[in-house]
Amino acid sequence: MSTAKSNTEGTIVMSGWAEQQRSPKKNMTGFLIVVGLHAVVGWLMLSATGQGFVKAV
Repeated sequence: MSTAKSNTEGTIVMSGWAEQQRSPKKNMTGFLIVVGLHAVVGWLMLSATGQGFVKAV
């Protein structure tokens, strides 16, 4: 049977890169970009420009 060798065994220590990827600022920027793109696409679909595009496709 194995025993824990230190207090940190079993915990995950993030590297600098991994910690940067989990940055709330980075997540919020991506989220706002996605919401903005969806808003633009939705507006185009409801406007005459979007309706003309859908008819062409």
